[in-house]
Amino acid sequence: MFAGLLLLLSGSHLYGQATQPSDFEKCLGYPTLADEIRQEIGESQEKTTAEYDDGVRISSIRFDGAFHASAKQKRAIAAELMKHQADPKLQEFTERARDAWQRLGYFKALVQEPKVVYVRENPDEVSMSATIHVDEGPRYTFKTVEWRHGSVFSPDELTPLIPLRRGDIFNTERVREGLNALRQAYGEKGYINFTAVPDTILDDSSHEVTLVLDLDEGKQFRVGSVKVIGSPNADEQKIVDEARASIGLPYTPTLWERALQDTHLRHFRPERDAETKENNQDSTVDIFLTFDHSPPFECPAPDAD
Repeated sequence: MFAGLLLLLSGSHLYGQATQPSDFEKCLGYPTLADEIRQEIGESQEKTTAEYDDGVRISSIRFDGAFHASAKQKRAIAAELMKHQADPKLQEFTERARDAWQRLGYFKALVQEPKVVYVRENPDEVSMSATIHVDEGPRYTFKTVEWRHGSVFSPDELTPLIPLRRGDIFNTERVREGLNALRQAYGEKGYINFTAVPDTILDDSSHEVTLVLDLDEGKQFRVGSVKVIGSPNADEQKIVDEARASIGLPYTPTLWERALQDTHLRHFRPERDAETKENNQDSTVDIFLTFDHSPPFECPAPDAD
């Protein structure tokens, strides 16, 4: 079974996030209260998601067990795990190791919690060596994909989006790539709340996997309105005209974002000046464009004294 391979696309996209210091704060030569809050939030998020041990690094990782994976493959997995430098006792670390084996086709691999030895290399630094026991189990290949529900595309149109063919090693990374391709295909037709829930059927005699994808297409969204804030110049008006020409057509997030990124206008920054709002009741998306020609903010000159 796939735990956590749920693809969820939210149709409402807001480029700007109020996380950057204001122009005035950038002029100050000392930390503001906002700076301190941002730092505390960042540190809290880091410890919550990875729980790094200050001053402790992973110096080596080795695997024990009976392996079919090559020594080169095991070295690559160890190098990948060491990049994260998270406490190897965490469940996240074990899941990363299991995911690495699954990408090699060992879909039922069992990975035990690492055994850790701490070594103090000098008074200021402690490192750890981790040994991970892995029971690979059989190596699985891809058999086929079965589609459940869905009417926008036919199975013949959807199947090529999954980059696996019968006999290929069942690589879970390829499955994730296929889910992303499905999201893009549906998004380009306006189905911005499309979800695909994956499941698997294992044939333990032939060691083949059938991938089952249950599709919830959702409603098709169209461009509802284009609202302009400010006064666009001649070049910026082209963006407005293009957006207004799409009113009533399916809203395609990827094409719209790509068009914004390709503008290269002096004052218009998509991450700051473009915003969308999803209206579930009438299945529309409103587009907001802001054009601000104010001169860039400059820090005031310091006093002469």
